[in-house]
Amino acid sequence: RKPQRCSKCQSVAYCSRGCQINAWKGYHKRECACMRALRQLKRVAPVDILVISRAALSFSASKSKGGVPPDRVPLGEKLSDFLCLNTLWEKRSDEEKINYAKRATMTMNYLKPLLPESGDPAEIGFPPMKLLAEWYSLLESNAYWVCDEESRPIGLGIYPVAAMVNHSCTPNAVALFTNTEICLRSTIPLKDGEEVKVSYVDLCETKKRRRAELSK
Repeated sequence: RKPQRCSKCQSVAYCSRGCQINAWKGYHKRECACMRALRQLKRVAPVDILVISRAALSFSASKSKGGVPPDRVPLGEKLSDFLCLNTLWEKRSDEEKINYAKRATMTMNYLKPLLPESGDPAEIGFPPMKLLAEWYSLLESNAYWVCDEESRPIGLGIYPVAAMVNHSCTPNAVALFTNTEICLRSTIPLKDGEEVKVSYVDLCETKKRRRAELSK
């Protein structure tokens, strides 16, 4: 089946016409303007900025007068689950916080076509810059790379329940994906009540590299 590409921004594609229509009504009508502006500059937004910008659009919709149905925002009913995840902000170094702040600034620049004439993001319910920066910390701590059947990364996703699973360098489960759904599958027989653990890092790396990655 041929993917249905957005004819306006040419930056996103959908599995069907129905999916495309639902996305347009839900959130793409707003982000499309941002993607068109980037395309004119011959640039593409990094995947983390796309994730956080959609969270910002969901946040904005939830703050709008009259309310917006959950199926009309990018994160839907899961926005509250996203906001409840631990950002680990207080544990971040000053250098990391500065980097997150830079990403927050880039995100707001990406969303600039949606801002009011005053240029004040608060007028349309966008989150403050500090909260955006904290969301990048949240993303780094909780996101999963969505992979295909050959373990090639094809996207980035937030799965609130799976985010609660702890790390182990001797894991007893792995994360598998069917389209956008995540499944934690055990790799060994588990006893009743045994904690499920996955690896946050590439187990083929050296112990030194793994520790360095986990310390971030």
